[in-house]
Amino acid sequence: MPRRERESANEIARSYGVEALESNLPISFIGAGKDLNVAIDNGLQRAADLLQMSVPDVKNRATILGGIEIGRSPGVARITFRAPTAALERVGLRGFAEEMYGSG
Repeated sequence: MPRRERESANEIARSYGVEALESNLPISFIGAGKDLNVAIDNGLQRAADLLQMSVPDVKNRATILGGIEIGRSPGVARITFRAPTAALERVGLRGFAEEMYGSG
């Protein structure tokens, strides 16, 4: 997000009592299983396990600012969402994400 937009968003957030907005970057996970439902659950769980987040948090992020896409093969799904930069840093992926997408 450009600096000007982030400053404006932070002003609005502060007016509602939010101290600071979360810094986040996009990431995708692949889930696989015997059918689409299992594949989606597998992808959500993989993301949650790696980033030390809850499955409901990952699902919420994928629903609001990401996506759950059906793969070409049956039983494959791609889970994409914006993960907190702190979580990406913890697992050594922040630098890679910033290289691909810029700073969060």
